[in-house]
Amino acid sequence: MLTAYQRSSDASLGLPSDIYHLYLISRQIDLPLHSITLFLGNVHIYENNIEHTRCLLNGEEGVRFELNV
Repeated sequence: MLTAYQRSSDASLGLPSDIYHLYLISRQIDLPLHSITLFLGNVHIYENNIEHTRCLLNGEEGVRFELNV
């Protein structure tokens, strides 16, 4: 089991990537990974990705998000 705290996370773009990175870290340190527990202080969706997030939640395929740079 891997447990982590993250201060802030963009739910649509950052969170899937963050979970994958935790998986990669567990592989690097040979930690058998049965589950990930992630405590998030702030989860948000940027305004320019609200509609894309709705499409994703509705099960639409090929949804692409705008980067927030």
